[in-house]
Amino acid sequence: MRTALLLLSLNAQEPKVETQLLLPPEPGMQYEISPKGLHVAGVVLRGSRQVLVYDGTDGPRFDQVLQLNSAGKVSWSDDGARYAYHAKLGQEY
Repeated sequence: MRTALLLLSLNAQEPKVETQLLLPPEPGMQYEISPKGLHVAGVVLRGSRQVLVYDGTDGPRFDQVLQLNSAGKVSWSDDGARYAYHAKLGQEY
């Protein structure tokens, strides 16, 4: 009887899932997910400039966000807590 009560209390708890749109789908958008799947970054167009959006927050605007390696435009730390990218604005990198 005690086991049955325990199962009922576990089944009564519904997992709480919250959704949030971090990167709206746009034509030609490129995005990457961190190694542990906790963060997302993507390159989007804002007018004539490219912007790296990290977890829904726009970074600075650049003429071009460059390809870092064969994997994409964002390089993640092993734990996914930090990221790096390479961009060009005018003649500066």
